Amino acid sequence: MQKTNNIVLFLVIAVLVVTSFIFLRKDQTPQIIEMPEQEIVQEIPPMIDENTAVETVTLFVQKFVESAQLEGSQEAMEDAISYLSEEALASLTKTEDLYTTEDLIQFMGVQEIPTMGYSTSLVSSTEDIAEIKVTFEHLEGPVERLFKLSNVDGVWKIDSVEDFVAIEIIEPEAVEEIEE
Repeated sequence: MQKTNNIVLFLVIAVLVVTSFIFLRKDQTPQIIEMPEQEIVQEIPPMIDENTAVETVTLFVQKFVESAQLEGSQEAMEDAISYLSEEALASLTKTEDLYTTEDLIQFMGVQEIPTMGYSTSLVSSTEDIAEIKVTFEHLEGPVERLFKLSNVDGVWKIDSVEDFVAIEIIEPEAVEEIEE
């Protein structure tokens, strides 16, 4: 008798647990809540930005280095060339109708690809022109170049590369002393 009561009690508890579980699960059904419509505003960055001028030079140098490391990869070379203006392209020499790593080395006025990396920094920028300093790191020491860019229809293009010469600002008092 004791055994029968225990079995009945166990079955009643099991039925209650299963029933409770089923009812609790029904209450947890997901509810759909409608959110009020909001106007989606997409910010469009300005077309002319000095950061894009720096990015243009950085991407140009990356593609130049990539083309040199991949033994003249024409695809990487074409990518690098795409950052140059018509003026810059006119100054390059082509070898058998193709641009080479040597053409870009001459254009940039360096003797070789940077062996230890490079860095870029903005020197000056207006809506139409920008100047970016690039420091190529070599075992022999850094080589600094000044990339001059122009904005062509909202796209920064590299026009030329020159030696970077830091301009020293002379105080007006010092100028007067020199003149005396």
